Amino acid sequence: MEENKEIVLVFYVKGSGKKPYRVAFWKEENSRDIHSGCGCPAGRRMQYCKHRFQLIEGDLTNLDDSTENAKEKLEVLYNWLEDSDIGDFFEDFIKAKIGEKVSKIINGMKFYYSENLGTRENQWGFDEPYYEYRDFTDDELTEKFGILHNELSEEEFLNIIESNVIVVGNNNNNYIFDENRKYYGTFNGNRRKFKGYGLIKLKDNRYTKSQYLIESLKYYKTVNMKNMNEKMKEIMK
Repeated sequence: MEENKEIVLVFYVKGSGKKPYRVAFWKEENSRDIHSGCGCPAGRRMQYCKHRFQLIEGDLTNLDDSTENAKEKLEVLYNWLEDSDIGDFFEDFIKAKIGEKVSKIINGMKFYYSENLGTRENQWGFDEPYYEYRDFTDDELTEKFGILHNELSEEEFLNIIESNVIVVGNNNNNYIFDENRKYYGTFNGNRRKFKGYGLIKLKDNRYTKSQYLIESLKYYKTVNMKNMNEKMKEIMK
C-alpha cells in the first residue's frame, strides 16, 4: 500500500539569533492534521514560539529574504488551516488577532516620550519628580516605527487609503500603516478633510476606510484573546 506523501512548507524568520530560524509546517497529503516546528530555542523544546504565530497571523515583517515563494506558501498554509478541524476557529482567531493589532496601533502608538527633569516641591512641601513631554525626532521615528518620511501626494494618499490601512495623525503629519505596522508613507494634508475622503474616525487622530479592519476591531472587543491564544498554542504544539 502506497504511503501518503508528506507536504512541507518552509519559511525562514529573523529572530534574536545570528541566523534566521527555520519554521516548517507539514501534513500528509490526505490528512487534515497539521504539524509545525521552529528552530528557535523554544521551538526545539517543543514550546510555543512567536515565529510560527507571526506567519499564521500573516505578519511577514520578520520574514528573511532567503524564503522562497513566501506568499504562495502562506496561501497554502491558510488553505490547510481553513480545511482542518479547526477551520471555523482559525477564521475567528485571525479576525480577532487583526482586531488586536488595530487596537494596539490606535491606542498604543505614541510619538513622544516623557523626560524626568528632576524633583520639585509639591503643595504639601514634599519633593516629587516632574516630567516634560518631548516629541521623537525624525531619526527616532524611523528607528522606532520604521517611518521613512516618504511624503505622499493627495492622489497617492487617496489610492492607499482604499486598502486595509490605518492613518495615524501626529502634529501636522499623517502616517499610513497596515495592521502589522508596515509603513506606507506620510501625508501632510489637513485632517479636517478626512471625512470628505470617506475616512472613519477610530479615535483621536486615528482613521481608516477599511470595513474589514473596523469589523475585526469590533470582534476583538467581544472575545477573550488570552483564551484564544492559549487554544491556538495547544493546537500548534
